[in-house]
Amino acid sequence: MGLESKNFLFVFDKVKTLKDITEAIHFDEVVHHDDQIYLVKKGDDYWIDLLSFSTEIKALSVRIALCNPVQAFTRELRKLLNELFGLAKGSFLLDRDSKEKYDRLEDAAWEEIMKNYRERKAVFTSIHGKDEKAISSNDFYKK
Repeated sequence: MGLESKNFLFVFDKVKTLKDITEAIHFDEVVHHDDQIYLVKKGDDYWIDLLSFSTEIKALSVRIALCNPVQAFTRELRKLLNELFGLAKGSFLLDRDSKEKYDRLEDAAWEEIMKNYRERKAVFTSIHGKDEKAISSNDFYKK
């Protein structure tokens, strides 16, 4: 987790299997790399990935590279988070930067999440410029 991405942790109320998650939510790619599993939602203009270290999943790291255009991924991110919340009551989302914890995704929570995202992106842009690309956090430093 570095400056190149916005990171959340989605914590389930109880362990879910990778199969439970991928049967309930469509992902464009499921990539196994070493001991990591990436669940990817992507389009021509956005990339969101979820990271797990096991097929028995208690929590998923939700990552968006800050070079992704904001307007491109917001609808997909909100849909994805609502789908995750729909898998289990008692789950929560933790913003790893602000440490805010959300147990549902109402409008006020969504606005706060996006405000925190825009603040983080402003810092990123001041360092790296406004070069927008639909790539993963892992690929940012490879560019």
